[in-house]
Amino acid sequence: MQILQLAQNARHQEILFYLCFTDREWHLYTPEETAISTSVIPVEATSLFYETAMIEVHSDYSMSAQFSATDDEEEAGKFRIFAVLGEIFTNPHIYIRLGTYSHF
Repeated sequence: MQILQLAQNARHQEILFYLCFTDREWHLYTPEETAISTSVIPVEATSLFYETAMIEVHSDYSMSAQFSATDDEEEAGKFRIFAVLGEIFTNPHIYIRLGTYSHF
C-alpha cells in the first residue's frame, strides 16, 4: 500500500522503487531519479540499494501495467523480480515477472 501511495504522490511521473531484504526485514528505497510521464531512470545505478534489491518496481501511472521493450532492455542481465504498477489513479493493478539474465 505504501508503494501505491508514493506512486500516486509522484503525480504524473513514473517512480522507481527497490525492495531489499536485510536483517530479516524488507526495506523500501526510492532512489534519486530522473522521471517523466513515460520513463524513470535512477541517477546512480550502482548504489547499495540497487545492487542488493530483490524486487524492482516502477509505475506507469495512467497506462495498463505491462513491460515495454525499454523495460526489457533496462532489465536485461539482472536476476531480480520486476513489477510495474498501472492505472494507479483509476484501476490500480500490478504485473510481476521474474528476470533471469535477459529471460523473463
